[in-house]
Amino acid sequence: MYAARMRYLDTVMYYNSNVSENVTFFIKIIDPYGQLRWNPSSSPSGYSYSIKAQINSGSNQSLDLSGWGNSTNSSYAGGNWTIEVWYKDVRLKSEKIVIRP
Repeated sequence: MYAARMRYLDTVMYYNSNVSENVTFFIKIIDPYGQLRWNPSSSPSGYSYSIKAQINSGSNQSLDLSGWGNSTNSSYAGGNWTIEVWYKDVRLKSEKIVIRP
């Protein structure tokens, strides 16, 4: 991924579940300097964004957790970024990605 071409960073989660239910996930996007990316007019406190989603029971399920960015220019500088998925104040997953300058 190259910073100049980035518009949105989409998050997909893979999971196994014994239940089906509607849940709200909270996503943190952390820049290479350790700062949380957030929007003061729309981000929940302490997170980049949240999304309500339907969890389905079964193995090897996938869920698109939407994305962060804008359609006009890049929101992402080159470097090592971190994406975290949270549910009920528990970090479910933390993943590092590299965006090239």
